[in-house]
Amino acid sequence: MNSEASVEVIQGPQGPNISFNGRLLYSGTSTPEKRVESLLSASHTLYIIISPLLFLGVDFLISKIPEDSKILAVEYDSRLYETGIHESYSRFKDKLKYVKLTDGNFSDVIKSVAEYRCRRIIPVKLNMGYMLHRKIYDRFIDSSVSFLQTFWKNRMTTIHMGRLWCRNIFLNMPVLTKASPLSRLHTEKPVICVGAGESLEYSIDFIKSVRKNVFLTAADTAAATLLLNGISPDLVIVLEAQHANLPDFYEQGALGLAVA
Repeated sequence: MNSEASVEVIQGPQGPNISFNGRLLYSGTSTPEKRVESLLSASHTLYIIISPLLFLGVDFLISKIPEDSKILAVEYDSRLYETGIHESYSRFKDKLKYVKLTDGNFSDVIKSVAEYRCRRIIPVKLNMGYMLHRKIYDRFIDSSVSFLQTFWKNRMTTIHMGRLWCRNIFLNMPVLTKASPLSRLHTEKPVICVGAGESLEYSIDFIKSVRKNVFLTAADTAAATLLLNGISPDLVIVLEAQHANLPDFYEQGALGLAVA
């Protein structure tokens, strides 16, 4: 981004506009109001306005979406962010949050989407400001959607598994005094942690080639695959203590390995 870019608020044929290095960022044919009209009005949704500029069309967006939906506005360009702050944002402060997106706070802003407790994200592009940093905005939206999906998956898992987790904690408390301390897992070798993802089968040859020189840790669902390929892990971690995970240890029993 050119720090010397010329940014000027002007009065265009259709009303207020922004000239960015001589380029008008509000289109005369596709107005912000028309773009809002094409958006889906959905409940429990976070609408993320990409580069709100002068916040034209935002009042229409606020009137269109349900009360249980929220609005977040983000701007990556410093000059355009300051323009929006000084010219237009003040009248919307109680309706939405306006964030200056930077390389330093990128991950924090993505994580903040969970605070809105919305179920989905809809990006809102009211002008041509999106095109100035399209790759950055696309990455931000994709990462935000992925983070929100993971957040709700984890929340649902906690709801469904919470009672089992608590019960297992209380059942294991009497034997905690006999448990081995975590310090016994100390090793000077490099550690490889293996999960049961799609890439595991493609990594078998590599794991075999370095097996003698590493400390191999496997999730319960990955242990059987390793054993079937003649690889014995140093440590197996049980992620979910439930009957559905017992088949993960059948191969260990068949090979005469101890199951803790």
